[in-house]
Amino acid sequence: AHQHAEDAIRNREPFTTAYYVLRAARIFRAEGKHDVELDHHRLFDEVVDRTPIRDALTQAVILDD
Repeated sequence: AHQHAEDAIRNREPFTTAYYVLRAARIFRAEGKHDVELDHHRLFDEVVDRTPIRDALTQAVILDD
């Protein structure tokens, strides 16, 4: 599992963290590196509530019905 030890990332304000994670996920999706769609509202809510980023991403994944 990847963990980032950089203090600047670990201590970044939660909204900023959510923004950059979402932005990276959208770029990677557009480049065909994954096909996961994220609910950005859910991601922001989870991260602002201090949910660990891995768990926040899991909660934000949109599953096909």
